[in-house]
Amino acid sequence: MVIASDLYGEDSRSVKANTFLNEQFDWLVEQEIPAYASSGNHDPVGSATDYVSLPDNVHEFDHKEPEKLYYPTKIH
Repeated sequence: MVIASDLYGEDSRSVKANTFLNEQFDWLVEQEIPAYASSGNHDPVGSATDYVSLPDNVHEFDHKEPEKLYYPTKIH
């Protein structure tokens, strides 16, 4: 799954939003679905992981430098 925009809405960086995000990524882990996230302008500065720890199946692209990633790949 590719997430190429905001993980958060402007007003939803809350404990509830973090819990929901974690639950969705955990479901992807259970289904063995890798996820690739590119932060948007409403996400926490620097990284979505400033607010929530992402599971191992999620690759978060660098927000400062272009990055190349080939699918399929194992995410550790």
